[in-house]
Amino acid sequence: MKEIVAIVRRNKLLDTEAGLIELRTLGFTTISVEGRGKQRGNELPSSRSYGEVRTSRTLGFVPKIMLSIVVDDADVEKIVSKIISINHTGKSGDGKIFVCPVDESLRVRTGENGVASLL
Repeated sequence: MKEIVAIVRRNKLLDTEAGLIELRTLGFTTISVEGRGKQRGNELPSSRSYGEVRTSRTLGFVPKIMLSIVVDDADVEKIVSKIISINHTGKSGDGKIFVCPVDESLRVRTGENGVASLL
């Protein structure tokens, strides 16, 4: 099993959700997060101006959505491809995807473990 952690733009959440449902992804979790990458946050105009020159300042964090999806190893490639195809704009801030190993999965209600706990 693997956990796919995807950090995407907020305005792409509904499209990403529809794409995951289309692939019959049974469950996933979304978390509202803030962070920064190469784009160094959002740039805002400063209230100070020096003649014709305006300075700018940068806010440290950009609001994003983080999705966490635990899937069988066989489903990783198609899910990652779908997330990329929906979220790719070619501009800075499209997001990141991490694929991590999952050693164990347990369903609390029934005691099922492994892939059976995901179904």
